[in-house]
Amino acid sequence: NGLPDDWASDIITFGLTIIFMRGGLELDIDLIKKALPSALYLTFLPGVCEALMVAVFSMFIFNGMGFTLGCTLGFILAAVSPAVVVGAMFELKKQGLGVKQNIPTLVVAAASMDDVVAISGFATFVAIAIPPAGATTTTWVLIGLHTPIAITIAIILGLVGGNIAAMTKVWDKHWKRVAIVAVMGDRKSVV
Repeated sequence: NGLPDDWASDIITFGLTIIFMRGGLELDIDLIKKALPSALYLTFLPGVCEALMVAVFSMFIFNGMGFTLGCTLGFILAAVSPAVVVGAMFELKKQGLGVKQNIPTLVVAAASMDDVVAISGFATFVAIAIPPAGATTTTWVLIGLHTPIAITIAIILGLVGGNIAAMTKVWDKHWKRVAIVAVMGDRKSVV
């Protein structure tokens, strides 16, 4: 109340950035490598299943809503779910629950990537549900390739950003390390 409307988006983005940076900084790469197939399943299956179920139920709840538009709603909801899960995993990790089986690390890693899948799925399905005027075959092919391309770019940029942040000779002070991670975590500052 009383704040400009455009600030709300920035505040939400900043909050999610903090949540996912905290999640990313607590990951153990060796443990993720051991459980890679499970991490991949947890990355794709929960969010996609959630989006599909929301799409099916939204067709019944909102009379006349199409499946593709329902998928956009489903992916919006799926993008928010990891923020809840990551916070809960930190509490379980503090209590020592599932730590020997690496469950908190696995779930945090999957939740971070699940958000990328949800945002890419939303962009794909909103383009299908509300097609651009004069869409050609090339346009539809690009819409279909959007999600795999976005995920590939996210992985590449994550690896590059991680290597930049790991340069301990450059980021020799604690405040420098915090600053570079915060700058890389906020997508608007990079763009």
